[in-house]
Amino acid sequence: MKQIELQVFKDLMRKYSDMLGNAGCNDFELPDTEKGWDLAIEISDWYDQNASSPDDALPVSLIQYDWMLLKFLLSKVYTVLEQECD
Repeated sequence: MKQIELQVFKDLMRKYSDMLGNAGCNDFELPDTEKGWDLAIEISDWYDQNASSPDDALPVSLIQYDWMLLKFLLSKVYTVLEQECD
């Protein structure tokens, strides 16, 4: 992937995430399994590290906002893509 393609992808996904956040019902349910709970903990920890204040801490839950789940997953994708971009 070229650097410009990565930047356009990031911009598109940021815009899409904002659209999800503005939608009505925007919940996504993670699987009720050990791996699902592990993912919920990881998302909560990630969010808390990026929150603007400790008061914004996210409780661990299988019910996640779809826009936040997308941002969390994209942060992982971006890390990989940025390492591979020419």
